[in-house]
Amino acid sequence: MRFTLLTAGFLLAMSGRALAAPCVPGNLTNYLAVGSCSIDSATFSAFNLVTPLPTGATPISTNTISVTPFSTASGVGFLFGFDVRADAGILRELLFGYQVNATGLTGAGLAMTGAGATDDGVVTGVQDVCVNGTFSTPPTGCSGTPRSNVVFQIDGDQQLTSMLLFPPTALLAVVNDIAVDGGLSGFATLGGSVANTFTVAAAVPEPASLLLLCTGLTLISRLRRGRVKKEDVCV
Repeated sequence: MRFTLLTAGFLLAMSGRALAAPCVPGNLTNYLAVGSCSIDSATFSAFNLVTPLPTGATPISTNTISVTPFSTASGVGFLFGFDVRADAGILRELLFGYQVNATGLTGAGLAMTGAGATDDGVVTGVQDVCVNGTFSTPPTGCSGTPRSNVVFQIDGDQQLTSMLLFPPTALLAVVNDIAVDGGLSGFATLGGSVANTFTVAAAVPEPASLLLLCTGLTLISRLRRGRVKKEDVCV
């Protein structure tokens, strides 16, 4: 009986072995050191900084960027927290990327909160997405289908959300370009967040994982009933 219980526990644990460790709150520096992590059925990997920055840009420190993974009924993603300001003549910028793997990726969204600008100052966010491929020289050289989301805040105008839809795929490469530009005589600030959201179809267990799970459940049933009945067998 003890052997049966141990075997069932082992098989049930093995059914989730292929999943990466869960993504946890931290800062962008932490994520650049992470091999991969998961949110629900989506795996995120290959976190990287994109260099060089445009001439004259001052890099935004990755230590100051908070990263909060999230999951909602409509998707999964990250909330990147910023506290950046740029006076006239100053451009602060950050380019970073990663890959997303999941069955049934059908959308990528970008949203920005807490941005402000005066005169010719501007805050921009660009999310370059390579659908079903990767970037050879991020954010260019997409081996799949290149798409982009753009959000911005200027004095008197704004677009703070953008969404892409595409046929189901299992791979996305993503590059974010966040710029806080004071312009020649203005001011810009980003004291809020930039959110990356990915729409994922309902996860379906892999055949091998499903078989292990069913075997484990059968053994647990055997332990409880003392025998295996026909209905205990997974089909």
